Amino acid sequence: PGSPPANHVGGALSTLRDAASRGGVESESAEFASVLAGRGDVEGAAAPFTVLPAEDPAFLYGGALPWPDGPKPQKRPGSLVVLKDGAPILFAAPRLRTIVLFTEDEPAAAEAVKQLCAFEVARLRREGNLAKAKLVVETVSGQSALEPGPSQLLTKAGFVRHPAGMRYYPQLF
Repeated sequence: PGSPPANHVGGALSTLRDAASRGGVESESAEFASVLAGRGDVEGAAAPFTVLPAEDPAFLYGGALPWPDGPKPQKRPGSLVVLKDGAPILFAAPRLRTIVLFTEDEPAAAEAVKQLCAFEVARLRREGNLAKAKLVVETVSGQSALEPGPSQLLTKAGFVRHPAGMRYYPQLF
């Protein structure tokens, strides 16, 4: 819980500097994410999911670090990213219309979508806009959200079919 200790952040920055000096930032990104997540010496420790605004300065992918293999999303205001073990596994465009997955692990992807929805519902509740919120996912990693694979994933997270895609109806109370 909370921020990683300063020695982990310092170690992560040192790892990034060393990798950049060797010209191998891409190959070092997993090690960097591990150190930043504070897992340093703990083998196989399960880290919680973290949801961040994509333009948050703490989120280094798409800037200092390259995106994982696959589509390269644009960091726009309102975009969100879900991290697991310090590495992005899901990117969501503003208002969740488009989701990009960076993992093939279906249980992790389903949990990431649940965490994303919880984060978005909490934000809407704080702003007083929850009652009129319309969370509709239209595409998942380039496929229509109504296709069998994406729709099954979204259904596990509480979405239902809607003409425009898959819709999430948050509980108001």
